[in-house]
Amino acid sequence: MWAPGGQNRPYKAPASVSARNKTWHYYIRRYSSTVEAKGETEQELLNLAAKVPFDDRFNQMSKVNDLSKSLMQSFLQEVGSELAKDAANLSVEVLGRQMNVVGGPAESPWPKNVGLMFFNEHPEHFFPGTQIDVVWFPEDAGGDRFDEKIFKGPLARMTREALDYIQRNYLHETVVKHPG
Repeated sequence: MWAPGGQNRPYKAPASVSARNKTWHYYIRRYSSTVEAKGETEQELLNLAAKVPFDDRFNQMSKVNDLSKSLMQSFLQEVGSELAKDAANLSVEVLGRQMNVVGGPAESPWPKNVGLMFFNEHPEHFFPGTQIDVVWFPEDAGGDRFDEKIFKGPLARMTREALDYIQRNYLHETVVKHPG
């Protein structure tokens, strides 16, 4: 059985694997024994897990090949990174490690959540609800009518497209000349 350590820790295990109705607990290693984490020990265990931000966690429901090399290369060129020159000759895994969007051991690399949000064409497959909704109420917020435009895709593109849409459709300059 493969039970990789991960950044979504801690994990619970059943008190008895053969019990019909399992009760789950956190366990820790104390010296040479495995014991149930209780009280302050359990709280300390949970606090340790809270130190890894969501963006930096490995996504173990995905594979490194879920990252788009072309999106990674475009990003590097857009920001003027020196890494852009070498990117074409690197594997997705090596490039991802250089960009800090891939982690884990060499035998089991994982993309980080931030990598999937920025460098996958459909991040909503990994993070349901990943989209930007631009909503306009032409009759003010209390009106019955509204216009909605939904943007999906990699985070940077989705954000850029939503902001461009707002600027094109809703931001207008009005100049009022006052006599005098």
